[in-house]
Amino acid sequence: MPSSPKLQIPPTPVRLPDELKDDLKEAAVANDRSLNGEIVNRLRSTFKEKRARQPSGDAHSIEMIPSTLGRQPEAQQPSK
Repeated sequence: MPSSPKLQIPPTPVRLPDELKDDLKEAAVANDRSLNGEIVNRLRSTFKEKRARQPSGDAHSIEMIPSTLGRQPEAQQPSK
């Protein structure tokens, strides 16, 4: 049974300082990954961490926006 074709992602050339590339190669070997796999894994984890630190958009977070801009939130009028 033939295997399904793999998705071919076009290469994205990136220039890295030699020291950084060497560090990534060492980490890739230690983690049993290719250099590309190591870079992709590290980038994904960076974005996951960033998303985890972002406010959830709940009412409390929205109320905090004016104070982060240097203003106090306006008092809310009681609903009738």
